[in-house]
Amino acid sequence: MVDNKHMNEPTETTNVSDTSVRDVFTKAANLRRASVRELHSETVTMEQSAGQSITATDLTARQTAVLQATATDLDATASALGYVQTTDLVMNAGSHSVVVVAAGEATLDQSGVQVLVAQEVKEVKSSALGVVVTNSMAVRDSPVGILIAKNVEGNVSPQLDTRGAIIAGAIAGAILSVVAVAMRLLTLRRRR
Repeated sequence: MVDNKHMNEPTETTNVSDTSVRDVFTKAANLRRASVRELHSETVTMEQSAGQSITATDLTARQTAVLQATATDLDATASALGYVQTTDLVMNAGSHSVVVVAAGEATLDQSGVQVLVAQEVKEVKSSALGVVVTNSMAVRDSPVGILIAKNVEGNVSPQLDTRGAIIAGAIAGAILSVVAVAMRLLTLRRRR
């Protein structure tokens, strides 16, 4: 059910439940067991819903899947997120994201992010992180694959820290250079 006939015209509040809609432009949107292709709104609340592209000032996602989200404040619980661009992020209770870029603070509790780039990772508890690039990070009981940070608070043992990342990058660059030269030599020999 959708209570807004003209989805391309901004309205005060749009409620969408148990259906799929294409494009929604509104001041506030509440989705429950619904899917939306594109949604632009100041405030978005999604419960057991899915969205392809969400742009909002405040986005709250509960048991929701979002492919791409741009929000000033994003709060996700038990949700799956693709690419997220936000100022402040809170993820908890089993939320997962592929890539998060946070200009402000990020807080994670029992969540996972493959790539996290944030000004400050305020708190990470019982979460799993692949690659983290940040100025400062507070972490507890959370594995981190690659960590590049100025300040780290808490006990963390990354697979690759800042120094290790520089060394790995230099080694990878050297190997790629050797492969490129070898390929060039093979190409020259075949032309003769």
